[in-house]
Amino acid sequence: MLYGGEAGPDLEQVAGQCNMDEEQVIELHCTTELEIGIMGFLPGLAYMTGLHPSLHLPRRAEPRTHVRGGSVAIAMDQTVIYPLDSPGGWNLIGLMPIPLFDARRAEPVLLTAGERCVFILSPNRNTAICKRPVKMASCRSHQKRALDNAITRTSCDPPDHS
Repeated sequence: MLYGGEAGPDLEQVAGQCNMDEEQVIELHCTTELEIGIMGFLPGLAYMTGLHPSLHLPRRAEPRTHVRGGSVAIAMDQTVIYPLDSPGGWNLIGLMPIPLFDARRAEPVLLTAGERCVFILSPNRNTAICKRPVKMASCRSHQKRALDNAITRTSCDPPDHS
């Protein structure tokens, strides 16, 4: 995942609204485990809840008519990755290069409700990967190949809310 610049045009504004610098926003986004609560209005769009409270912001006052597929956005207590080009009103902070929806795959959607996701910052601090907890024994093999080491699986179990 790329943060800021053309990949995340709202990152600077998000940092300002949260009274922090861009590095702090990235660090908080990368250190919070998110849960995929529901799937959204586009195939593969996962609403991930649990965004760090310091990053809670409203939706943009003026939605965009075009958001690039793969864009990572935040609003309220959630993160989404837009799987396809679409309109959108969330704050764009980055871009995920791994397609979350591909109609040509046997299982076209990679993320499902109940899974957890953590964005892991790479050493060069300009990219991150999404680490999804899922047990290898119960994961679909096409997903593993499609993610090509960018997403690591460790548990398919639904989240424990006890």
